[in-house]
Amino acid sequence: MGLFGNSNEKDFKNKFVDTLTLLANHSYGHRNASAHRVDASYNELKQIARRFHNPFNSYFKMFHQNTGVFGENTSIAKGIAIVQLATEAVFMYGVPLSTFAQNDIIKQAEGFCRSDEGRRKIIEIINPEDLLAYDKDEAVAFILESLPEEIKKRITQDEVDYILDIMYMVEDSTEEAIDEEEMFELIEKAVKKDKMDILDRIWQGEYESEDLRLLSIEREDVELIIEGEYEYNVSIGVYTDEDD
Repeated sequence: MGLFGNSNEKDFKNKFVDTLTLLANHSYGHRNASAHRVDASYNELKQIARRFHNPFNSYFKMFHQNTGVFGENTSIAKGIAIVQLATEAVFMYGVPLSTFAQNDIIKQAEGFCRSDEGRRKIIEIINPEDLLAYDKDEAVAFILESLPEEIKKRITQDEVDYILDIMYMVEDSTEEAIDEEEMFELIEKAVKKDKMDILDRIWQGEYESEDLRLLSIEREDVELIIEGEYEYNVSIGVYTDEDD
């Protein structure tokens, strides 16, 4: 599929501009931009987005006069994220959609699309019946099953659960997008810190038995758990193999 030749992409582009313009006008009290018109336009935009098999890997030529964005190659998912964030800003927080506010929202949408929580929300917005809920227990079981046999001998559910908790903590602690390499480095840094704390407790004779298991976690284990978590997301439709 070409980037800009498909009529679906043109339809999305036109409706995206219409919806964002209506939101901006509504935020400034324009009579011709009622909440009903905004809602109807956004629903039409979501209906168009459903035509795309993978909204994270399908693009439209974004153009919006107010923000000074001209012909930017933008994913369908990011377009939905922009409108969703703008809708929340206007209807939940009463923020006027100035040029500055819209540019800020466009920047926020990039990180929104790259976080697990953001991607799941976009899928739910576009087509909620296609979204299978992320279940941590299922994720842990999936990851354990995917590990090589020699690693399964020393990595248990507790260690996988521990690494996932750090991953969630890292994701929740920043509004910026985090790529896989950066995520790995941050998790490894946290694991090293925890190991130092455990060694300190051992020195003081205050450690518990599960502390000793965490000391066995190696760099390769962290990499495999992160990869397994990604594959779990693929299995429930949050990501596709095309996103690699």
